[in-house]
Amino acid sequence: MTRNFTTRLAEHARHFPAAVALAHRGGDYTYAQVDAAVWTAAAGIHAAGVRPGMRVGLTCVDQLGYALAMLAVCRLGASCVSLPPGDPVVYREDLARRLALDFILVDRQANRLPGFRGGLVDCAWGLREPGDPVDRALEDPAPPAPCQIIVGSGSTGRKKLIPVGHEALIARASIFAGMIGMTEHDRVACLSPLDFAMCNQRLFEAIWLGAAFVVLEPLSNRTVDELRSARVSVLHASVFHAQHMLRGLPDSARDVLGFLRVLRIGSATVTETLRRRAMRQLTQNLFIRLGANDCGPITIARPADIASTPGTVGRPCEGVDLRLTGPDGAPVAAGEVGQIWMRSPGMVEAYIDDREANAAAFRDGWFTTHDLGRLTPDGQLIYCGRADDMIVYNGINIHPAEVENAMSGYPGVADVVCVPYRVAEGQALPACVIAFQAGREAPREDLARFAAERLGPQRPRQIVVVDAIPRTETGKLVRDALIVKIRSALAPRMRNADDEGARQSVAVDAARPVGLDVARPDGPQGMLQRFALLRPRFAVPRAEGIERLSRSISEVLSIEPGPGDADARALDETGLAAAFADRVARVARLFLELGRLPVFDPPRVVSLECSGERPRACAAALAFPVVENVPLECQRIALQSALQFCNQACAGPLGAEARESLLQAISSGVVAQLRRLVPAGASTIPVLRVAHELGIPYIHLGAGVYQLGWGSRARRMDRSITDRDSAIGARLSQDKMVAAGLLRMAGLPAPVHAAVQEREGALRAARELGYPLVVKPSDRDRGEGVTVDVADEASLLAAFDEARALARNRRAIVERQVPGVCHRLFVAGGRLLYAVKRLPMSVRGDGRSNVAELVDAELARQRSLPPWQRTEIRPIDDLALAAMAREGFAPTSIPADGTLVPLRRIESSRWGGVDEAVSDRVHPDNLAIALRGAALFGLDVAGIDIITPDIAVPWHRNGAIVNEVNIAPLFGGGEISKAHIGGFLKAFVDGDGRIPVEYFDGADAIARARARFAELRAAGRRCFVTSAVVTLDAGGAPLQLETSGLEARMLALACRPDVDAILAVRSQACASDTGADRLQK
Repeated sequence: MTRNFTTRLAEHARHFPAAVALAHRGGDYTYAQVDAAVWTAAAGIHAAGVRPGMRVGLTCVDQLGYALAMLAVCRLGASCVSLPPGDPVVYREDLARRLALDFILVDRQANRLPGFRGGLVDCAWGLREPGDPVDRALEDPAPPAPCQIIVGSGSTGRKKLIPVGHEALIARASIFAGMIGMTEHDRVACLSPLDFAMCNQRLFEAIWLGAAFVVLEPLSNRTVDELRSARVSVLHASVFHAQHMLRGLPDSARDVLGFLRVLRIGSATVTETLRRRAMRQLTQNLFIRLGANDCGPITIARPADIASTPGTVGRPCEGVDLRLTGPDGAPVAAGEVGQIWMRSPGMVEAYIDDREANAAAFRDGWFTTHDLGRLTPDGQLIYCGRADDMIVYNGINIHPAEVENAMSGYPGVADVVCVPYRVAEGQALPACVIAFQAGREAPREDLARFAAERLGPQRPRQIVVVDAIPRTETGKLVRDALIVKIRSALAPRMRNADDEGARQSVAVDAARPVGLDVARPDGPQGMLQRFALLRPRFAVPRAEGIERLSRSISEVLSIEPGPGDADARALDETGLAAAFADRVARVARLFLELGRLPVFDPPRVVSLECSGERPRACAAALAFPVVENVPLECQRIALQSALQFCNQACAGPLGAEARESLLQAISSGVVAQLRRLVPAGASTIPVLRVAHELGIPYIHLGAGVYQLGWGSRARRMDRSITDRDSAIGARLSQDKMVAAGLLRMAGLPAPVHAAVQEREGALRAARELGYPLVVKPSDRDRGEGVTVDVADEASLLAAFDEARALARNRRAIVERQVPGVCHRLFVAGGRLLYAVKRLPMSVRGDGRSNVAELVDAELARQRSLPPWQRTEIRPIDDLALAAMAREGFAPTSIPADGTLVPLRRIESSRWGGVDEAVSDRVHPDNLAIALRGAALFGLDVAGIDIITPDIAVPWHRNGAIVNEVNIAPLFGGGEISKAHIGGFLKAFVDGDGRIPVEYFDGADAIARARARFAELRAAGRRCFVTSAVVTLDAGGAPLQLETSGLEARMLALACRPDVDAILAVRSQACASDTGADRLQK
């Protein structure tokens, strides 16, 4: 029997009356309060004439009122239909007529529909106590009508009306809860308004489980703070929302939504670029969901799947059957692309009054999604796009036929087509292209208004007018030619350097590794550097374009002028071409380094070939260093992006807005793309840069691990982890509870704390430990979710809720607070490398400006820097005000010159901070416990964090503790740290890490190599000899290697720890296997 969904709300109100059901604008409303308010609303709606089975439209501005109205309509057994007040009146009236709505609920007089002849009900309710007792018999316990009718786009150009029944809604809620492990303890939010199906479905899910649903304000730059203060643990977002949040973040931002247990992005294709950015900058707890209004959830991709399987939308949800079919409906072979068919308890049986759409969508109990996909061997579904031409934009299904039907009704339109036009992150804009009859035209604003009135949210986002739409003789659309027309109309107009309006080509030939004649031995005893030739083509700019480019490179990208940056006005055509190619190479090198590819010298311009009249076309050849186990696609991306930047810089001055937009595009585009391809940590590039300066060679072994040096003198590093770090120790150090226990076992001062999962446990721990306390997630770092100075039960419970919501294992740590400041002692090789006092994010007084002015000045200075050089400083907020007040400052205070004014209570990687060098002040007893801590965990390199009021005072006199032992501490992140990399490498690597590598050429090459082999062997050196096809070990016996070529064999030997020297024979006599005998003799 059908159950009324809202009976679940009543059950929660009876059994858990104090549990939070809705949160809005800082207030929490319990299930008892919400249930009572829904009964009041239902009574009011019933009194106005609404009965079971009726169709009721909802047009509510107030989101809380919308939620109550929707639940009240469902309770009465009627069907609710969203009529968002932001949609045009004409569009809403058309829906009301087609659905034959009986009533419309409105909360603003201005949103009434003049042409609607049904009943109108004022639904301006709030969450207030009910007045007179409500007749509970008003609830329809087994409503036959759907609780909701969702309006979707149809492949026939006619909107689909999707009736979702109570049982289907219950099934969807249960399925989705299982997908993400949602419980009654979660606080759920959605970034879409409640009158979107994407959002109100999430409300239904939360209520079914007894969780709290947080009603959010419209998306803004305060959304992250709102989510955090509302303690949201599960957030639902569309591609649009994710892009919006990422667009406002500096590239250095990391895990800004790390407090979420789940971030679910769906409603459109989520590209790999967007997935990587979201997991890096928003949260690693990213889930990708495939679903549809017609059927509910289909698959879910969890974080591990997303990280390991590009394009995945996950595995089928429990209770969902999935199959892939060919055009004839028969299943396709394993691994092949097919149309996705599914069935589940949440699927609707048919659309309302749409025989054609029903025949296409529902077959033998299956729903045909019109999406394409393929299954991986481990059962994951890879999304491969639409089988039809549907455009999914910001969670809205838009079918071109519907747009074309509507726009063809505009006076004078001769031809019209709607197509997806790809923009940033792969989001597809619905673009409508119109050709008018001869002599007819229309302003684009009129066309946009016409589209909005007739299509509402399904309207095109870009309208382009052309002379004629390119078609074949049979009328078939020539799509490629059309896209060119759209791009020409929408892309920013970019003048080329000679102001003749022709855009420069940025085509890059395919790259392949080559051994160049210009490649030199890496020092007197070195190995040949491998290069790849990339061949860009471009139009040669004029002198003024080169000068603009030089200024942009310096001012926008902070690249120092090169030695050859002469006055461009004195250069001829060839000189201008060479100058442009040189600057492109320097920008490409910067992009590679920002992408964490260790290329520290600009690619060399090997050749230039210019021809033709102005604008002269030029083909260049640039030699890029090859980094082992990194795809050459990285160099191609960097060069392509550098050409685009240089073309735009040559074209004209960059205004402040264009400059910031370009920098953000670099950070979120090329840099993000490179970092996805190059596995390396934040410490890797600073360490390798200093190694390069010291002449230490390096080889990328894969997965971000680098070998410094060759053969027997080589060492290996991953970020700041070395080949001497214990894997077991690393595992122990990464669990806060285990690490503290081991420290105490070894007699070292450690935190005193308890791990708790429930509020009662937190209160019990507080009674045992005493106040003040520190509360933090048990498995997070970077200072996330850490609350200090917890002094009472109210603040304890608030801190516990935040920490528990952030913790992946749902545990929080309640810890006895010790006085003092965190000091980081960077220990390497059994000695102190450096020590810093870690102060919070601050501004420094100048004796003239007040704090607010100092913050504004620093923000302005940071905006003048490229994103990758900016700090985490941000405008004064509540946290900053509290931190200032604690130290006796206010925004109007004028601090003395040199005085630091804190903007946060403590330093954290998330907010940044200020390091103060204290290496010369560390007391020997404090250094001793740092060294003992590193040795206890078997770590060669460790960041030992000691909390103490004064690092110059012994720990046993002031109550200091070893707060954490960190594996892979950030190295080279600040100026103090960078200054010590050289000292570390000199102790870590034996000299410059090089072993003797000698080359033998000419007719007597073999004889000389044999003689030198005997000398080195007699001296006790393990010397290996190799040619392009033959290699001999240290005993002179043939060594079988699964590689060929002199460079490849030398590289293989350089990776072996038993090689003291390499003799490379380039004689033609050793160009075949027969040379082995001659080498051995």
